[in-house]
Amino acid sequence: MNSIRKRFYLFGILLTLFVSVGLIVQYIHLNRIITKDKKISMDKSLEYLGYQINSSLRHHSQYTIAAAEFIALENLTEEDVERFFDGLIANNPYIKSIYFGDKDNNLFISGDWTPPEDYDWMSRDWYIKALEYDGLAYSDVFLDAIDDKPIIAI
Repeated sequence: MNSIRKRFYLFGILLTLFVSVGLIVQYIHLNRIITKDKKISMDKSLEYLGYQINSSLRHHSQYTIAAAEFIALENLTEEDVERFFDGLIANNPYIKSIYFGDKDNNLFISGDWTPPEDYDWMSRDWYIKALEYDGLAYSDVFLDAIDDKPIIAI
């Protein structure tokens, strides 16, 4: 009777051990699969998000290029430039404002905002990046000085 009891306990212990090892192996295997799938899914999401951002920047850059080419081709007054900018903004709600600096260090600004007297636009990140790239440059996201909303300068 004692030997049957010992064999029964031994069988129970071995069965518990095998089931425990099986569950641990299964957990490790499934964890690797789930982690790998999540990483692939996240990589695809980041790639798609990057595509959307680049597409949006290219789309909005068209307005910048069109404005620069229009101003370069025409002999416009400051009021003409500001009216042109206001028209671009009215037709595209994603454009907050347009700034244009000419070779004589004049700054043309759309909208109602008037820069303070000590405003040095040539020290701004968007201006420095545009000089470095000799063309279109994109700023990092920053808070707009007027309404504290995040924006990007092109």
